[in-house]
Amino acid sequence: MMVLFNFINPLYYALAWTVIHSVWQVFIIALASGLLHTLLRNHKANIRYNALIFSMVLIIVSSIVTFSYYYNLSPEEMVSVETILLNNEESIATQNFFTVSETTQQSIWSIEKFSAFVNNNIYIIVMLWLAGMVLAMLRLLGNISYVYYLKNNMNFPVDEYWQKTLDNISSKINLKKTVEIFESALVRSPIVLGHLKPIIFFPIGAINRLSV
Repeated sequence: MMVLFNFINPLYYALAWTVIHSVWQVFIIALASGLLHTLLRNHKANIRYNALIFSMVLIIVSSIVTFSYYYNLSPEEMVSVETILLNNEESIATQNFFTVSETTQQSIWSIEKFSAFVNNNIYIIVMLWLAGMVLAMLRLLGNISYVYYLKNNMNFPVDEYWQKTLDNISSKINLKKTVEIFESALVRSPIVLGHLKPIIFFPIGAINRLSV
């Protein structure tokens, strides 16, 4: 049964098509970002880092633009694809299965056919997207909880020498933020947590094996 666009929430319509277009948009941006990262492999780390940040921002911007475009479509523009599909199906129904013309074969795989398939399954696409978002949010919340757990459990201050060394390094590279350093019984390799208040964690005993 065809879905009547008069009863489709424009929000669902825009979300569904944003999800569909994000597949090729993310692929192109990721490919370009990978090539750019290769070209910049001999440049400073902050340049490569900023290039990657720009690619992620570009993904967000492309999704916002796509969503805005489809959200602001008029009902007539949305229903036009449905009308094309109905006309194609009527013409296909009048022909024998074994004598399908070349024009009919092309219409089966046309953009209009694909667009109509998406439009007819908008609610399913949106529900799958929402389910994925919920799982991603649960994973993010779990990771954030684990970060807070690492920052507040089984941490031990390092010798004053190492904190002064870190402060000297920070001043040499003009790092304005205060970076703290601790030993942790919960990590297996050195890690950095936090952006506004970064903390370096070393496994217990690992920092004592570093040379001066």
